[in-house]
Amino acid sequence: MKIKKQRNALKKALEINPNDEFALKRLSYSAYLSNNHEKCCEYVKTLIKIDKADIDDYTNMIFSLIQLNEIDKALEYALKVIEIDPTNLDTYATLTIIYESLEDKDKLKEVCNRILNLDDDGSLQIILLKAQASFELGYEKEAFELVEKAIRQNPYDPMPYLMKTMLYQNLGLEEQANESLYEAIRLNPEVLMRMVNLK
Repeated sequence: MKIKKQRNALKKALEINPNDEFALKRLSYSAYLSNNHEKCCEYVKTLIKIDKADIDDYTNMIFSLIQLNEIDKALEYALKVIEIDPTNLDTYATLTIIYESLEDKDKLKEVCNRILNLDDDGSLQIILLKAQASFELGYEKEAFELVEKAIRQNPYDPMPYLMKTMLYQNLGLEEQANESLYEAIRLNPEVLMRMVNLK
């Protein structure tokens, strides 16, 4: 009830001032979380129009557009984010998803090469992103080496094992994929629940 009242107050604020930055950001985020993707895009487009959209706003809209199956538009905004921030890892990951959806192998290869040329700050995100990009480019050995590096540096994090699971599945190695998945679940049983909820 409290959230509903807050949302109504924010909507009233927009009635008074359609360009209210605070109200637009809160409502777009709320719409994104509640899977109201059309509304999320509507609010973010207004933020872009008044030059108040930040990377998070763009990212939410990109994922909303993917959910709405508006892949071309999602691609357009993802490329804008890369222009704004050429090091944005989330957007590079999103671009790989988009180009896979479009079955554009040349563009997927181009993005993967750009990922491999990004500075490596040693974070888990960049290591796993580079592992995925390496695999897409056919560098399977390098991909697994990067995953093992991620495991050594983050032995209690399930994410490297989930990446390893995906790589094994793509190679058709189901037994190894299951072993990696079990290890991810052992480290964090909530992983299984999240995967069930995605199906």
